[in-house]
Amino acid sequence: MTTTPSKTRTRLSQEERTQVIRLIIKLIGMSKDTTDIKQAVSEKYNLSRRSVERYITSARREMVKQVNLPPEIHRAESLYFYLSVINDPNSIQRDRIRARERIDRLLDIDLSSITQARREFERTAQEIHDLSDEEFQDYYNKKLKELGVNPKSSLFKGTYQPS
Repeated sequence: MTTTPSKTRTRLSQEERTQVIRLIIKLIGMSKDTTDIKQAVSEKYNLSRRSVERYITSARREMVKQVNLPPEIHRAESLYFYLSVINDPNSIQRDRIRARERIDRLLDIDLSSITQARREFERTAQEIHDLSDEEFQDYYNKKLKELGVNPKSSLFKGTYQPS
């Protein structure tokens, strides 16, 4: 039976704590994954991953203070911004997909059922691509109904905006 040696506790000075929080804010701003942030900060400052989680929480609080908006208002503004990206005829498909993913995160939508539904398309990607706008709209509404979403009451008013 092997045991892992206990890690000695690392105490950072106030200046180092400020540096860690600034680094984490920068990494979050670069859209780095939390796992990557934990690993990088943990290695650089010899901290446990749990300690880094606390610094991440502090960094997020600091970011909220800098925005100077209540989180609910910021969330609402983000939602409307992402909707504008989706509805902008000049936005590219990749940006629309990312905006949709962000909306799903904001609204805490369970993506597992959507992923399961993606596997159940009876058409190939090429067949879907070749549909006319009207055929695609019908197919889109059908899939929304299968997911239990009323196409008329969804965020997108039941219409898909083709690029």
